[in-house]
Amino acid sequence: DISYGSIRWVRAMGSPYGHDGYAAKILHLGEGISDIADFETFSLGTADTSCIMNFYYYKHGGEAATLQLYLLVNDVELTLWYIFEDMGEIWQNQTVGILAHDPGWKLRFRASNLDASGNILIDDIHFENCVLPTPSACKNGQFPCNNGVCVNESQICDYSDDCGDWSDESPDTCQLYPERC
Repeated sequence: DISYGSIRWVRAMGSPYGHDGYAAKILHLGEGISDIADFETFSLGTADTSCIMNFYYYKHGGEAATLQLYLLVNDVELTLWYIFEDMGEIWQNQTVGILAHDPGWKLRFRASNLDASGNILIDDIHFENCVLPTPSACKNGQFPCNNGVCVNESQICDYSDDCGDWSDESPDTCQLYPERC
């Protein structure tokens, strides 16, 4: 939690807090100059192009309240997802595409405009398909990347860094596949 002001992220347990045990919950302090609470990851490592993040959220009450998810890369903040609507007293599952990133990127959940009548919680955050492929011997129908990784030939010149070093998207490689330009 890197918040200041009238709301903060805290660890909470019990219904509806904790889709599965503990959860991060917004606590309304009632006093302060800001009604924004940020919950930010530490710097994360390399992510593959198919990287996704899945999480549960609970957003009920507080008519003007918002929950947003930002991607932070090189001091640039990009909105990945947001919700303004009251979702009732039900936990919601959400999947967000993270895509490929070099080490050093972060994620930030931001809750704002929450009054004392509302609840915002997040829980069970996990990542899938984020690890880069590992070097291996290429089989028939695979392309050998410069870093020793093998990818399917169908992934060459598809505007996606499937190798993890961009060698499947290099101009030298793609000139052999003009139909994919």
